[in-house]
Amino acid sequence: TSTNKGNGEKQATNNTQRDTAASIVRNLQPTVECYNAIIEVWGHDKELISVVRSRRWLSKLEDEEKNAAKNTSLLRSPLGPNADSYDLYLLSCSRGLGKQ
Repeated sequence: TSTNKGNGEKQATNNTQRDTAASIVRNLQPTVECYNAIIEVWGHDKELISVVRSRRWLSKLEDEEKNAAKNTSLLRSPLGPNADSYDLYLLSCSRGLGKQ
C-alpha cells in the first residue's frame, strides 16, 4: 500500500508539471524572428515548392499584422513583417528561379 501511495504522489507531481508546462506553451507568442527563420529555411530548400511555402509563411505574417490592427492589445506588440521578412522571401524567389 505504501507503494501505491508513492505512485499516487508521483502521478500528482507529473500532472502538476505537465499542467505547468502546458500553460507556459499556451502563453508563448511567435515573434517576427520565428517567422523569418521559417521563411529562410524554406528559401534554402532544394525543392521547387519551397518558394510557395516561403510565400505562405510571409502571408501568415502579413495576416497577423492585419489581425493585430483589428485587435489592439497592450499585452503584446503587434506582429508583422519587417524588411528582413521581405528580403528573405525575395532570396527564396531568386533561389527558386535556379531550381527549374
